[in-house]
Amino acid sequence: MRLPHPYGIIIAAKSIGENVMIGQYVTLGGNNCKERQGSNGEPIHTPVIGNNCQISTGSVVAGPITIGNNVVIGANSTITKDIPSGTLLYNSTGVSRHSYIVPGWKGAFHPV
Repeated sequence: MRLPHPYGIIIAAKSIGENVMIGQYVTLGGNNCKERQGSNGEPIHTPVIGNNCQISTGSVVAGPITIGNNVVIGANSTITKDIPSGTLLYNSTGVSRHSYIVPGWKGAFHPV
């Protein structure tokens, strides 16, 4: 895990994969009101982050969700649903309530 600016970061995640970059003011957190069963039957309340992910500044990843491998989450995004592998997710400038998801994105994410 890489924390280039380790300020204001809250990490409460079930697991975080290899080669993950987390920007400043990111929150990874759970929701005790929601849960789902993990692969071995244990309850999951917090996010599961895959390998080779980038979670950019000010983003919130909340709930019992799974972020796949090779995912880039743009700045100030709020994620409350599962994100498949190979996805770029970002908020459009001026449209703060909507997110744009580009599945199968083969962009310029460079592993740390």
